[in-house]
Amino acid sequence: PITIKNAHEDTLFFRDLQSLDCIFFALTRLFRKFVLGEGIVMVKLIDIHTHNPQPGVLSPTMAGIHPWDAELRLPMPEFDECDIIGETGIDYASEVDKESQKELFRAHLDIAEKLGKPVVLHSVKSFEPTMQMLRKYKLKGVVFHGFIGSKEQAMECLKRGYYLSFGERSLRSPKSIEALRITPLSQLFC
Repeated sequence: PITIKNAHEDTLFFRDLQSLDCIFFALTRLFRKFVLGEGIVMVKLIDIHTHNPQPGVLSPTMAGIHPWDAELRLPMPEFDECDIIGETGIDYASEVDKESQKELFRAHLDIAEKLGKPVVLHSVKSFEPTMQMLRKYKLKGVVFHGFIGSKEQAMECLKRGYYLSFGERSLRSPKSIEALRITPLSQLFC
């Protein structure tokens, strides 16, 4: 087992590295209560990978076009019945045109704000442009999926009330482990 203690003296236990990306304890309850506005619901597993869904794992209903598909100019899905909009965002590590990604991201944020839905972000090597775009919106909730960033970047997200998720890849980065340590349970989404 893996044990991590963060700066808030919360102890997090994970069966293995893979389970870190989807094990939830009370974290799901906090997200559903404060972001989705529902009563407290306990679930054990959740999957927010729209591009790599896992069988047998609870998936909130999500709608969106992943930034990797931004150049395809796909028609927007129906958002009325979904719980969350995403994954959406900007991925500067991909070869997809940056302006196409930004245009798609803006469209998702417009819809999320209008419908009062939270967003799950895919942000790779694009922290500053992502944060600049988010400043223009009043969103119900923001989750940085698979956060890989510095403690300072995490603090900026946390100050805005955003949620951070840390996956197996996050733990390969010493700076992301430091970010995890300062993240309170109330803003941790795995």
